[in-house]
Formats: sequence, C-alpha cells, structure tokens
Amino acid sequence: PTDSIDADTINLTRFLSHLSETLLSPAADPSTLRSPYERNRIGANFESARSLLLRLEHDTQSIKIASKKQAVLLDLQSKRDTVRRLQARLNELNHEDSDEDDDDDDEEEGAELTPSEADTASTSWGPARTASASIDTEYAQPPGTAADAAAHLAGALRSRFPAPAAQTPPSDPEPSARTTGARYPGTAPPSNLESRDQALGAHRAEQEALTSSMLALAQQLKSSVHGFHDSVEAERDVLDAATAGLDRNVAGIDVAGRKMGALRRMTEGRGWWGRMLMYAWIAGLWALALVVVFVLPKLRF
Repeated sequence: PTDSIDADTINLTRFLSHLSETLLSPAADPSTLRSPYERNRIGANFESARSLLLRLEHDTQSIKIASKKQAVLLDLQSKRDTVRRLQARLNELNHEDSDEDDDDDDEEEGAELTPSEADTASTSWGPARTASASIDTEYAQPPGTAADAAAHLAGALRSRFPAPAAQTPPSDPEPSARTTGARYPGTAPPSNLESRDQALGAHRAEQEALTSSMLALAQQLKSSVHGFHDSVEAERDVLDAATAGLDRNVAGIDVAGRKMGALRRMTEGRGWWGRMLMYAWIAGLWALALVVVFVLPKLRF
C-alpha cells in the first residue's frame, strides 16, 4: 500500500504542476484557454487529479506509522488548496465564456431585421421619392402657353403609357460583416480561428513529442531485450556445465543411498534371531581371546 500511495502522490504532483502552469501561471496564453477543446481537456485532467486526491486521502488512513501519516496528510492539504484554486479558475473561465456567448447573441439579434421592419422602411422611402418628383415638376414648368402645352403633352403621355408603381429602393447587395455573421453563425471570427489554430498546433506538437518519446522507449526496450538475449547465450555453456555437475551429484547420491540400503539389509535382514546369533558370535570371540591371552601361556608341555 505504501508503494501505491507514493506512486499516486507522484502522479498527482505531476497533474497539479501541469494544470498550475496552464491555468495559474502568469505566462499562460489566454487565447489558448478560450478554446472549448482546450477547456474540455483541462477539465478532464482536473477531474482525474481530483479523483486521485480523494483516493489518496482514503488510502492514507491505512498508514500505521504516525509520523509518515502526518507528513502525507500535510502534503495532501497543500494539494487540496491547489485543487481549490484550480477549480475557482475554471469556474471563472466558464463564466467569462458564458458572458461572451450572451454578448454575441445580443449583437446577432440587433444586426438582424425582421420582415415587418423591412416593409416599413420600403414604404417610408416611397413617398419621399414621389414628393421630390413633384417638386421637380413644379419648378420645371415654365409660365404661360408653354405650361399649357406641357400639361397637354403630359396628359397624352399618361393616357398612352400608364405611370409605373412606386419602386422600393434596392437592398444592399453587400451585407455588412455583422449581418453576415448573424446570418451565418457557423463562421467564426478571425481571433477564434487563430486561437484554434494555435491550440491545434500546440496539441500537434505535444502529440509529436509523445510519439517520439514512445519510439525512444520502444528502442530502449528492444536494445535491452537484445542485450539480455546475448548475455543468456554467452552463459549457456556455464549453465550446461552446472547442469551436468548437478546430474553427476544426483547419480552419486543415488549410489550412496543404494549402498546404505544394502548395509541396512545385511545388518537387519534376519530379524531378531539373526541379531541374537550376532551377539553370540561376539561373546564367543571374546571368550576365545581371553583363553588365548590368559590360559594358553600357563600350559607347559
């Protein structure tokens, strides 16, 4: 359990240091934090760090040594404070993003015109043009007979060619940038595109760094495997010689065991009667030895 707690503590320290550099560091890029993808990634890392902190707090209760337990609890308290600051910073970023979305919605609503407003504008432009036309005709008519002739000619023309209806002013063929953004909400402003490109570039660089590190680890693992294989091949002769020696020792032990068994059978093979006979032979030999030593020298021929 202590090894797992140490490993989790190291992982939590790495998580919090990375998040602190991203969110709390003054050198952090604010345009990167505005990206929704970047905020989602940071939020996922923050949730992982918080769950790891909770698991460490639970596992710390199983430590038996009081001094080590107190040190781990103090370290976790400082990490808990860091997690709270990160949570406050994330909430602030989410609040700013929601405020910007509300402002964009208000601008889009102000930029769009309803059909009723467009009709009102067209009808208001119509009488102004007819009034200007009537003013021009009043100042263009000369006095006297010329005015009567012009009126007669105008009446004849009106009878042949009826006057066209009042035309509404043509709409502006080139909409403004705000109207274009309101009609096509999918197009993002240049600043968002630049921040998104920067975020994608940073992620691409991070992925390339991870890929290169994984390739380096794979090459190191391959080289270590080859080295282990070479060492095993070099020590194979030594292993074979040791195996042969062990086999010879086992064979010698088996032979000694068989000899001990034969001796045991020779001493105890006849049972109780054989043992009594052996004791009788020993007693007889002792008696013979005493006779030879003490009795025979006294006999004189």
